Amino acid sequence: MVFRHGGILVAAGCLMISLLAGTSLASDAPLTADEIMQKAVARAEVIADPVGQPSYRYERRTVTDELDASGNLREHTDKLFDVVIAKRTTAKLVQVNGHAPSASELKKQEQLEDAERKRIAESRSGDKPSLKGNLFTTDLISRYQFTLVGKKEINGRAAYYLTFKPKANLPVHRITDRFLNQVAGKVWIDAEEFEIARAQIGLQTEVTLWAGIIGTLRRCDFTLDRIRLPDGAWFASSSHGVIEGRKLLENMYMRTRSECSNFRREGLAMR
Repeated sequence: MVFRHGGILVAAGCLMISLLAGTSLASDAPLTADEIMQKAVARAEVIADPVGQPSYRYERRTVTDELDASGNLREHTDKLFDVVIAKRTTAKLVQVNGHAPSASELKKQEQLEDAERKRIAESRSGDKPSLKGNLFTTDLISRYQFTLVGKKEINGRAAYYLTFKPKANLPVHRITDRFLNQVAGKVWIDAEEFEIARAQIGLQTEVTLWAGIIGTLRRCDFTLDRIRLPDGAWFASSSHGVIEGRKLLENMYMRTRSECSNFRREGLAMR
């Protein structure tokens, strides 16, 4: 799974976690974990083409704290974005630590967005772009073994509660595979619409890049919460994560959290 929130998570890439929205249950027969995930992917594919879909606008605040090896705060960054989701997603940087962004900050943000778009394009491997940056595919869920634990209530709606872990002997074709092949966690999928309502992921073991020469990712914990708008659209409402590892010769420890608000519908996404 892969998440757009904080492209920093892969590399978190992958993270993977963006997803689903479905139809009502066709019968009262209990679903298996695999059937739930198949319905989720099927719905994700239905909404993959943004043309003719409503466009939306909202505000996203992302706070990142970088700490040194002793746990002392090294850098604090608080960014506010104006996000528009239409034919493609754009995020305009509005504020940095409470002030208007400088030219250098805008340029740095543009470089980060370019790198993220490139990563997403490579991850899709020819799949259609999604209205909500969805990277949820049959190929992705085929990496994992899902177990249905039961049902829980999330934000007043019934949701299937599943755990997942990577299957054994998964191939590695790209750097992101090293990360995805070590991810395990929990996911709560809306029982009526097959959208992810909540997801929690983490690494089972550390991940090395180029045999540890480039770096090592020792910890990558990430939690995502999503909400359903009155018109039926689903969006990420909040997320938080912790990344710990080494980049070249420098140890890194990073905490990040994001809050989205003021969702409003703007029109239709056109070609």
